[in-house]
Amino acid sequence: MSNYKIAKSLKEGQLVNIITTLKNASNQNKEFYGTFVRFEEKGSNYSIIIQRKTDFKSLTDKPLYEELRVSGENISKINGY
Repeated sequence: MSNYKIAKSLKEGQLVNIITTLKNASNQNKEFYGTFVRFEEKGSNYSIIIQRKTDFKSLTDKPLYEELRVSGENISKINGY
């Protein structure tokens, strides 16, 4: 199944692991883990937006979350759990 079809079939709240074609400082592919938020499509391009916990805490000591957008052209592999 193609990454596009997998991305389009993900459900909100589903855990995902995205391996990208982008390299980190150790020349390894960057990986992102998080909760699937939404799939966006514009023309022939698509993006996946995930939410992941940061290392920071709010003033009330609750964990903070960030949204991360990964463009389809940078996705090497998607795993949904």
